[in-house]
Amino acid sequence: MADRLDYFFRMRVTEAELDLGFELLEKADRDLAADIGVYGIVSGAAPAPHAPVADLSIDLTAPSRAYDHIGQRIFFGTGQRVDCAVDHSGIPTEVTAAGKERWLGVFLRFDRLLSDPRTDGNSQQVYFRRDESFELVVRQGPEGNLGGAPRVPLLEDELLVCDVLRSHGQTQILAGDIDPSRRQVFIFATGD
Repeated sequence: MADRLDYFFRMRVTEAELDLGFELLEKADRDLAADIGVYGIVSGAAPAPHAPVADLSIDLTAPSRAYDHIGQRIFFGTGQRVDCAVDHSGIPTEVTAAGKERWLGVFLRFDRLLSDPRTDGNSQQVYFRRDESFELVVRQGPEGNLGGAPRVPLLEDELLVCDVLRSHGQTQILAGDIDPSRRQVFIFATGD
């Protein structure tokens, strides 16, 4: 159940008070998901080498649904292409020395898509729509010797889709370079 507000007759409601009513409803949805343990990738977002010609990106299947640790829903309805040549901050992920490798982590993160700009009473631009959205994040681990490079640590506010192995001189990510073993999936269990 959601916490409630009691707007009353002839109340002069502020913007913050109106926003709070919706925030409490949204919080109730997220609390329910968190309370019953809905966490992880529920469906979709299966990684594969980019098709039809493999390059330094991977494709994720759609539709995809996931919930993060605090119950925020992540959804995308069309397939996604993830560029693994650079990380989330634009730094190249190439391996610079022969005999070395590095792991990349491909993560899903909840985001808001701001749209419908309007001008408020103070002549400031505000966004009326704040739709639920997502962000695909590529993080890179440090270079290491072959077979010994460390994996990217898991983060509290992101869901790991897969790990991707990069090696020196690599120009394509193939199926053998994609490791879904640490993928954070929601586990469906049945009981009697």
